Amino acid sequence: MLSTLAQYSTEIAVVCALLVVLLAAFVWRLSRKLKAITERFEYLMQTTSGNNLESVLREHFTERSDHKRTLTQLEDRVTTVERRLAKSKRHLGLVRYDAFQDIGGQQSFSLSLYDDNGDGAVITSIISREGARVFGKPILGGKSDISLTNEENQAIMSASGSGTNG
Repeated sequence: MLSTLAQYSTEIAVVCALLVVLLAAFVWRLSRKLKAITERFEYLMQTTSGNNLESVLREHFTERSDHKRTLTQLEDRVTTVERRLAKSKRHLGLVRYDAFQDIGGQQSFSLSLYDDNGDGAVITSIISREGARVFGKPILGGKSDISLTNEENQAIMSASGSGTNG
């Protein structure tokens, strides 16, 4: 075996030298990649404010938790506002008319106002030469137990087109 090694020693040395050169190139390439990764890691770990990535992430998660809590509070407030809005008298209808032929200018009127459930009132003011009279009639579910005039019904119909739920 020693004689075989002696006979091919030059070739073996050349192959070993080539392997050493290839390994050196491979190690150099890996060291460049490691350096690039190390620089990226250091950049991530050090922000402009001097905090490392861990403290930045902690701060982010704390803020995120605060935002979730605020969002929950806002959702609760919106629900409350929507519930109150449904009860507000926001459907309005006004009809002006001449109650008597000798009085012009459509000074008499019927005004209906009610909420999303149709609960509210119709207010009617009738103007005559002798004076003015005002009547109020309750509305429940869009209807009244007291008989309504044509103008009062028109005011209710006009109000059904106002508001968001119409």
